[in-house]
Amino acid sequence: MCEFKSALVLQSEEIITYPFTESHEDLIDIVGIKDNGKAFVRIEFVPANNQYTDVDKYVLKVDQKDTPDWWTTEVVERTTTKMKELIRRMIVTGDKTIIVGGQYILKNCSVKTCKACNIAAMLGSSEVGVMWDSSKVGEMWDSSKVGKMLGSSKVAHDMRK
Repeated sequence: MCEFKSALVLQSEEIITYPFTESHEDLIDIVGIKDNGKAFVRIEFVPANNQYTDVDKYVLKVDQKDTPDWWTTEVVERTTTKMKELIRRMIVTGDKTIIVGGQYILKNCSVKTCKACNIAAMLGSSEVGVMWDSSKVGEMWDSSKVGKMLGSSKVAHDMRK
């Protein structure tokens, strides 16, 4: 099973991700590329100890047995830098009226409305007023909470103690 945040890295060093799936096979199908063992590398950029907002503690993992010759230390370093920036753009810490589409990590914030969102994690005192349009929360931690879930919105894992 693929972990947060899954991606494909092409030989051109382009990173392929999609906000609504962590499956490498889905990403391959979305892009429409053939798995010849050389075109891309399956990676996961995983938060150490569930530290979702500390991008410097993420670990880059290769999710395949062998890697092509072009997957060098330098490519790994550049990929790590790009993945850190991708995660930074997902983090919401201030109050928002609405977030729409895409993947987010919420920490100590209040969001009135989420529409068609994939929230990887809610941390601290994060709060969502209303979730619409198949919005999903992957993990809820600490004192985070969701007011109303409408349509097919759901919380996958409630990690609150």
